[in-house]
Amino acid sequence: MFAPNADLGRDIRWGRTEECYGEDAYLAGHLTVAYVKGLQGDHPKYWKTASLMKHFLANSNENNRFINSSDFDERLFYEYYGYAFYKGIVEGGSRAYMAAYNKYNGIPCTVHPVLKEVTVEEWGQNHVASDGREEVDRQAISLEQEDLVKLVKAVNPNTVLVLVSSFPYAIPWSKDNVPAILHITQSSQELGNGFADVIFGELSPAGRLVQTWPASIDELLPILDYNIRNGRTYMYDRHTPLFAFGHGLSYTTFEYSGLEMSKSTIKDGDVVEVTLRVTNTGALSSDEVVQLYVRFPESQVEQPIKALKGFKRVHVPAGESIFVTIPLKADDLKYWDEERHEFVLEKGNVEILLGASSADIRLTGSIMAE
Repeated sequence: MFAPNADLGRDIRWGRTEECYGEDAYLAGHLTVAYVKGLQGDHPKYWKTASLMKHFLANSNENNRFINSSDFDERLFYEYYGYAFYKGIVEGGSRAYMAAYNKYNGIPCTVHPVLKEVTVEEWGQNHVASDGREEVDRQAISLEQEDLVKLVKAVNPNTVLVLVSSFPYAIPWSKDNVPAILHITQSSQELGNGFADVIFGELSPAGRLVQTWPASIDELLPILDYNIRNGRTYMYDRHTPLFAFGHGLSYTTFEYSGLEMSKSTIKDGDVVEVTLRVTNTGALSSDEVVQLYVRFPESQVEQPIKALKGFKRVHVPAGESIFVTIPLKADDLKYWDEERHEFVLEKGNVEILLGASSADIRLTGSIMAE
């Protein structure tokens, strides 16, 4: 089966954004592994079906992709663009992927040396196919129907905007003026039932955005700029987003408290348990998605503003509290050292950030990497 799509949605204009798991490599890696395991099953000898990941590598623009080159350094290969494929192979068990049509650093992906030198010899991959599907990138991110929203809102102030789309849009007027916005991705035959459950209060929504929604297209880099450190994704973009990575509201409110860690230090091979208390302070029971980010204030190499390293979706009854524990692995704190050609755990202070989104941090702590 030609799935999952392990490419990263580093630009919301990409024409196949709806197929991917968003802009974050850690999140995409986890979801890729889960999807691969779900497709192939857990039988020790037989697969239910063979998972073929796509599109290796860095295929997140469509226009002229047959001749374009996605250019970036070795560190971004291992930490970002190749990460979900790596996880899908070594943890998920996928043994095939589809090579992309674009070039990587000037060499076509279909014949690039990394296919053999890295994915086969290092990761254990053993089958490569290619794909013929074509799409187009978006040239605008504004919503034409927002003019209609303005007219409806003028007649009835109690207007709810329901946005059915698998792509982010720049809708600053609606954010500032419409009382409620419900974003629904294209979910085939069950879309209507899911929509009704939320609108009529049968279910409290708890979805989270897997991409940053910018306020304007002017905040986006050129689509062929694959160096995300230039200001792309929540990890490096310093603009204030319209809606942040990880954002999502429900019909209740939550309070975070009591951050504790099982260790004050972390070294190679360790797993530290990060625990907090989550209280539903509203009148309705609901799920909450607790997100764990890290920051490296003492790093000697360029690091993200913050980076997701753990998350857990939990159900909290109205008026009650639960304890949530998220494991933090030392392996997930490593960066790729281009001189040593390996992942390295850098010594120093690591800030721990717990929140409801990348822009809504509720608790902070720290741990020392040794």
